[in-house]
Amino acid sequence: MKIVNFQGGLGNQMFIYAFSRYLSRLYPQEKIYGSYWSRSLYVHSAFQLDRIFSLQLPPHNLFTDCISKLARFFERLRLVPVEETPGSMFYNGYWLDKKYWEGIDLSEMFCFRNPDLSAEAGAVLSMIERSNAVSVHIRRGDYQSEEHIEKFGRFCPPDYYRIATERIRQREDDPLFFVFSDDMMWVKSNMDVPNAVYVDCHHGDDSWKDMFLMAKCRHNIIANSTFSFWAAMLNANPDKVVVYPQRWFCWPSPDIFPEMWLPVTEKEIKSSF
Repeated sequence: MKIVNFQGGLGNQMFIYAFSRYLSRLYPQEKIYGSYWSRSLYVHSAFQLDRIFSLQLPPHNLFTDCISKLARFFERLRLVPVEETPGSMFYNGYWLDKKYWEGIDLSEMFCFRNPDLSAEAGAVLSMIERSNAVSVHIRRGDYQSEEHIEKFGRFCPPDYYRIATERIRQREDDPLFFVFSDDMMWVKSNMDVPNAVYVDCHHGDDSWKDMFLMAKCRHNIIANSTFSFWAAMLNANPDKVVVYPQRWFCWPSPDIFPEMWLPVTEKEIKSSF
């Protein structure tokens, strides 16, 4: 028996789900269960991974729920490779590594259920489909808190977005930048995104629809956010240009980025000051 702990926002949940599928392939004779009691699953919105995507979550029951809570309570750091953990195991982590989905059709793994878009969002989708659309995701919110700003909040300053939009404009004709953010008032007051359309129609439990719209754009500028990372990964355009911050957080960046994506380095950002 193996139990995978689900935690964090939608993007993190997707990494964890991909990892659970990896375990199913690695240990086909073992049952993979899920643990869903983490309070962090409900910080940004309701837990709705299986309602957003056409997928089946690992099952759980009273017994596995009790086991997972005990395992988490008594958890100790174990530096054991996933490939060397036969038998019962409780997996608690975020699993940010592209090896867990190598060779997998991600558009099939994370197939959006038909979203019920508002008239405003439907109009945005129509604009996206008619233009050389580029999503621009600006993550603020909890990243700007005293607890998180040094860990996450300083790696995508306005100059990162200036460099990123310039790179897109060097490669693409007539790009139209669709800006998504959890703090649109700040964005409009503090940033100058060229040729911008500000998308501010989804909040709370509808926030995932921003990922759907970003994935429909032809190109993507992402934040150091798993939310916009997955939007870019699910972008079906074979010629997409994706710009990302090479420095993801205050510790070493994860090995999750496709080789064809364009990094903006911390040195480039600092030299632009």
